Amino acid sequence: MSDATANPTKLVTVTPDDPAKEFQVQMPADFCRVELGGSNLERAKKDDEELLGMFTPSYAAIVFMAMAAPPRGHSTVGEWLVQNCQEAGMEIEEVGPVELAQARAIGARSVEPRADGNLKLYVVAFEDGGTVYTLMAYTPLLLWETGSPLLLKIVRSFRLMHPKGPTMPLVPPAWQAEIEKARQAEEKAAAPAKKAAKPRKPDYSDFALSNNADSFSPTDKVNALHEGDSSVRVPEVLEVNTDEQWALLDCRGIDALAQVPLGWHVTDDGKVVRVFDFELNAAVEFTWLDCEKNLDKEFETQLAETRAKHPAVEHCILDLDRTQALAMRGLEWKGKPFEQVVILHNARQRDGYLRARASAGADDIERLTAMMQLLVRDLRIG
Repeated sequence: MSDATANPTKLVTVTPDDPAKEFQVQMPADFCRVELGGSNLERAKKDDEELLGMFTPSYAAIVFMAMAAPPRGHSTVGEWLVQNCQEAGMEIEEVGPVELAQARAIGARSVEPRADGNLKLYVVAFEDGGTVYTLMAYTPLLLWETGSPLLLKIVRSFRLMHPKGPTMPLVPPAWQAEIEKARQAEEKAAAPAKKAAKPRKPDYSDFALSNNADSFSPTDKVNALHEGDSSVRVPEVLEVNTDEQWALLDCRGIDALAQVPLGWHVTDDGKVVRVFDFELNAAVEFTWLDCEKNLDKEFETQLAETRAKHPAVEHCILDLDRTQALAMRGLEWKGKPFEQVVILHNARQRDGYLRARASAGADDIERLTAMMQLLVRDLRIG
């Protein structure tokens, strides 16, 4: 699949033996769940520890594990973490706070000496409902620079599906001053990166197929194909900007004004607005979905509907600018393969989501997805 980001991801839900400990993580698309028991990547665990899930790619020993255990008499999560790392033979390099998707946690960067090669680890712990959850990310020392960015994203995305809330402090009072000092140092180190110049974002001129608005005219030869069909209309053109190469269209089917690059065609059947090009065999469709505002649940619904028509579909979740998208491949139309990317736009003015769906061949889907993001960004709804 053509990637809209360097590392496409998928949302994974894991239900262990105890369903109360069910969790979700955002996993790189090429990571697979490892069957527990017998894997040479597994680590030794104590009798009262429960291994909830373990993931790794096929190409390297880059490992993420989630575990659960009782507090074992400790009064804070930090003390629990440090003692357990030390008992496992780890040499702790740094301890500090971690913000997970749903909880505040404490993390330890460590090295574990081993006869077959040292391991580099990032061990994160938090407590919920009387259970201490440990997230462990590790690789051989030589692979840490390559694997750690992926692993840290996984760790920070972790969320329990049935949280109960914390019942014990995160760290002892004596640790607070050192943790605040470390946080300030991290912010200071990150400041230059925030000031760095951002790469240029695409604009309408990057996607324009013409330097005029002729494609939006009812007399255009493509639009003339709909003549006599009262259910389909070409939206009215409200403004044309030839310098920036876009036109503003009144798309009543989705109750919005849309900026569209010059040269594309647009139709509106009262429910679906379609931006398309015959030569590229590419289209972006917009329609309102009457559904609960639950992104993960609606992605699952969209995938199920697609799988009913295309049983061989493969999918992953992409992290785009300020949003996520459902990417799918393995679809066919008239014997030709194509791919789709779905964005669910959460507009405060309306219930449900505005679905934007890009459809194109593998060579064009990445570029079309970038154009779809631009269209969604500039929609004027209501």
